[in-house]
Amino acid sequence: MIYTVSNMWPTSNKPSFGVFVARIHKSIDCDKNTIILRQAKKNSYKFLFYFLFYMQQIIHYYRSKPSDIFLVHYISLSGIGLVVARYIFRGRGKLVGFCHGSDLKFSKGGVKEYLLSKFTNFFLRASDACICPSEYLYTELIEVYRYEKDILVSPSGGVPKYMFSENSIFGRKYLFGYIGRISKDKGSFDFLEAMCMIKSDLPEDSILLLGTVENTRELERYKNKLGSKIKIVSALPHAELSD
Repeated sequence: MIYTVSNMWPTSNKPSFGVFVARIHKSIDCDKNTIILRQAKKNSYKFLFYFLFYMQQIIHYYRSKPSDIFLVHYISLSGIGLVVARYIFRGRGKLVGFCHGSDLKFSKGGVKEYLLSKFTNFFLRASDACICPSEYLYTELIEVYRYEKDILVSPSGGVPKYMFSENSIFGRKYLFGYIGRISKDKGSFDFLEAMCMIKSDLPEDSILLLGTVENTRELERYKNKLGSKIKIVSALPHAELSD
């Protein structure tokens, strides 16, 4: 049995929220189950929901067999219950962390970031193996976290290197697209800032953003700067993106 453990999962209201986690889960060709955090509608319920999330992990781990695998996404928060359970109940399921960028790269100085980095180290020490979506995070695991267990690099996408060229792209019709949550931590506004720097060279309707907006005020500021050069579309299920 493979258990997918995550504090993010797509819903009808937020179809892009953790959609890659659901996609990976569906691609697993064997017996599987999920331990998913129920999303709190109010911040005041978050603590309760996380407590129930961790208790669910402990119960599943207690009932697990040595051959079972717990694939944990967002290890800095999603795997705390499993790590506690592992120290209590020996000889049960294996822990595999799927390390995303926000698990390994933290801003400096904040209390929240400090605690998350400690939670990441807490999980890594207890894990049996890790999966990384890029060679860059693979290097981060080895050099910064001194991780010495098995690591699998499973590329999740990105822009191929051949797209970057010294030859000028301006004067030709290009569409610069971004698909995902439109938020500061995803780099959405860094992308828009770069577009503002070259906007005089861009034709009309040359920037497309598709996703759930998490900072409306910031986005409006860039919309005013870029004007008719930018188009924004609400989040869609992946099956509808090609349309």
